[in-house]
Amino acid sequence: LVGAFGACRGAFVWSIAVLAYFIAAYHVSLSADNSFAPSWVLAAGPLSFLGAAAVAQQPRVRSVLGAGVFAVVIVLALISCVRFVLYGERAHAPLADANGYATLLYLIWIPFVHSDLTRHWRGETDGIHRQLLAGGASFVLLLALFASRSRTAVLIVAVALLCWVIIALWRRVAWRPLFVQILIAAAAVVVWRICVSTSVGGAEAHLEFGGGLAVRIELIRAALAMLAAHPLGIGVFCFPL
Repeated sequence: LVGAFGACRGAFVWSIAVLAYFIAAYHVSLSADNSFAPSWVLAAGPLSFLGAAAVAQQPRVRSVLGAGVFAVVIVLALISCVRFVLYGERAHAPLADANGYATLLYLIWIPFVHSDLTRHWRGETDGIHRQLLAGGASFVLLLALFASRSRTAVLIVAVALLCWVIIALWRRVAWRPLFVQILIAAAAVVVWRICVSTSVGGAEAHLEFGGGLAVRIELIRAALAMLAAHPLGIGVFCFPL
């Protein structure tokens, strides 16, 4: 492990320095609780990649770690699906932010589906049990993602499906595995729609999807107006919300 970290000592030192800067800046920030969550992710991300590269140099170790992470996320997504179907609860646990939770889900779903598609496009075949397990895992991840009500995550899923369609057209590969994934996504949308329509928080969910988009458009419009009026800026904390 020491040797592995030594091979990327420069990157490791820079990552530690960035993390130290965020720790110091956090303590002097005027609004630490609101502004530093994404910064922690950006600072800890390189350390996570370096740690994974140092620990998982053997293919078997990488497979075990990957399967472990996938299993944990699938369990979390399954719990979210059950609570969403039964209680109409917005998916986010164990994270506090639903958008961050949705990010975790699509960061697992996209590589998983892409790996499954490429195996089929190479001509590899799976037994019926493995196909059912893969389809079920994809459905659980997508339903939990839709239950998080994250518009950005839904857009990213749509873009991923579109990219796979373009790849299928460009490479002229079999459409069946991709068509199955599109059907799974459509089924997840239908289940989400039914659950939202019949749950107590259904009206709230619709309001969040539509109203949240309107709020973001208004914020962007205001930001562009500020940029047009003061292209060089006028200082920090001069445009409080």
